[in-house]
Amino acid sequence: MKNWINKDMWDGTYDNVKSIPIGETRHYVQRVIYYYNQYTDLYKDGF
Repeated sequence: MKNWINKDMWDGTYDNVKSIPIGETRHYVQRVIYYYNQYTDLYKDGF
């Protein structure tokens, strides 16, 4: 990922996840972000 960011292939933001060149990695990042958002919605006051 550092390599992609350094080469301007991906800037590390969710808005540009679609520019991650490897589909499996792109999907993994999308799922991690999705579940992170789910947990933060469920536990707004913290754990």
